[in-house]
Amino acid sequence: MIRLKEIRVNGIRGFKYLQDEEKNPLPHLIKLDGKHLFLYGENGTGKSSFCDAIEWGLTGSLIESENRKINDKAFLINKFCPAQETPFVEISYIEENITKKFRRDAKGKKTSFDFEDEAQACLIESSRIEHFVIDTKSSKWERFSALLGFENLIDFENKLSRLRNHANKKHDEIRERFKKYETELKDLRA
Repeated sequence: MIRLKEIRVNGIRGFKYLQDEEKNPLPHLIKLDGKHLFLYGENGTGKSSFCDAIEWGLTGSLIESENRKINDKAFLINKFCPAQETPFVEISYIEENITKKFRRDAKGKKTSFDFEDEAQACLIESSRIEHFVIDTKSSKWERFSALLGFENLIDFENKLSRLRNHANKKHDEIRERFKKYETELKDLRA
């Protein structure tokens, strides 16, 4: 199991590209050293930018830009970022009590990260979260399953429920016919 420790972001989405006096990159630093992280802020303060930076940093792609059919780089790179600079995301994480770093930049360079494939499965796109919160017609189970991407499971459960109801109805019909035949057989014996 890994735990994210720090995120360094520069030139990605709402994170303007920063430099020190010697023109060295000066990333925005977000420390994740608490047990929980809560993001709160007005619209336009960087909540989505933070989540997008983590998603892109960990997976190399963004579900949101794919949904909008926008090139990741066009969606990601801050429009005020100088053309000669390279936006990046650097993630420090702890694995088996050892701190490790992973970095991805907008030019396609990245350092090795063992969990890239698994990271994609841990992310939930914002439209699923929005649907979970707004939907009042579906049951909590259906909303929670859809949130986690289990639509096929919900469909299977619904089909199985219809099949069970149909089987119960047929069973009851056969039982009634059997009772009818049993009564007729008793009348014939008498």
